[in-house]
Amino acid sequence: MDSNVAFSAPKEKARAILVVDDDTQVLKFLTRMLGAMGYDPVYQASSAQEALEIFKLHERHIGLVVSDFVMPEVSGDRLALRLRNDKPHLNILLISGNEAESLQSAIPLEVGRNFLQKPFTIADIQKTVDRLINPSGVEPVPA
Repeated sequence: MDSNVAFSAPKEKARAILVVDDDTQVLKFLTRMLGAMGYDPVYQASSAQEALEIFKLHERHIGLVVSDFVMPEVSGDRLALRLRNDKPHLNILLISGNEAESLQSAIPLEVGRNFLQKPFTIADIQKTVDRLINPSGVEPVPA
C-alpha cells in the first residue's frame, strides 16, 4: 500500500470505531488507516472476547464496529449480534477474504454496505465507513 495516500476528512465529527481482527497485521493496518482518515479514537481488539470487553467500556462512544468475519471461537457476524443486543442500531462492517455469498451469516450481508471482501481498496473502505458513520451524507451546518 502507498503510505503517501491522502485521505479526505470525515464529513462530520466521527464517533469511535472498534476494529476486530485476529490477524495482527490487518488489525494494525486498519487501525492506522482509519486514524489517518480522521476517525478518533479507533479501538482495536484481536478477538471477540476482547472486543466485548472494550465495547462494554466504551459503548457510548462506539458508532461502528469493523470486524473480520472468520475468527476463532466467535465469528464476526455472531459478535455483531451480541453487540447489537446492547446497542440495536450499532453500525457493523464485516470484512472477509471469502465472498459474501459463500458465508453462512447470521445477519444479511450486502457488499459495499455492511460487507467488504478482502482485498479492498482504501477508497472502498473509506466510502463504506463514511456512509456508515454519516448515513445522511449531509455535512453539518455550522453553529
